[in-house]
Amino acid sequence: MRTPIHSQLRAHAPKFFRLTALFAAFFLLNFLTVQAQVPGQRDFDVTNVSAYNLSNQTAEGTSNGLDWKICATAFSNCCGTSTSNGFQGFNSGNFSPPVANEDNLHIGGEDYTITFSKPVSSIVFYLRENGGTASVDFGMTPTVISGGANLNIVGTRIFPNTLGGAIRLDNVNSRTITGLAGAYDGMHVAFYVESLAPGPAIAPGCPGQQPVPTLSQWGLIILGLLILCVGAVVMWQRSRRLANA
Repeated sequence: MRTPIHSQLRAHAPKFFRLTALFAAFFLLNFLTVQAQVPGQRDFDVTNVSAYNLSNQTAEGTSNGLDWKICATAFSNCCGTSTSNGFQGFNSGNFSPPVANEDNLHIGGEDYTITFSKPVSSIVFYLRENGGTASVDFGMTPTVISGGANLNIVGTRIFPNTLGGAIRLDNVNSRTITGLAGAYDGMHVAFYVESLAPGPAIAPGCPGQQPVPTLSQWGLIILGLLILCVGAVVMWQRSRRLANA
């Protein structure tokens, strides 16, 4: 007596079809899973600044390994600004933990938006004035981590003094963070992503630009579709052979 076709299909399901399901599960996890960051890790790199002392400029780099980009603001090259691990202004007890030989941006008194390659959940900012009246407002209530005596916080606006301090923003849950400047004056800034929200990796761009998935993400999508198509064709051919047997 012949066994039912559906039983034969289950018994003879090709291994690669099972692997397809595993691949699809992996892709979904990569799309949705929050990647773990290391609490307290401090690694801020500035890989490029388009120009200094001009408006409407861009900068990019990594924050604890996460890609970021800042668009349409002014960066100053004064006061020890460094893109080659030469800044010592965050190496004191006002910053927890202190960081020596760091990169930093001296953002010159204009509004700016930071775009990340993945949604951010919490992030730490090291902020330090260099003798002016600069301030920044991220639109969220900051939590002071260190150097509280050097940070005058009014609502959500932060006025660091020349000694500086560190604050953390929680429940950001966004790829973008906007800093609204106060007086036209700059301050030293470094930021460290501490945890991520769910979401796929997308190359960071400027506001108004359509985010473009990275090549690796498109590769996963195309490869997954190809495997599913091949698996469907093979299963269809196998079912026809079993039906005619």
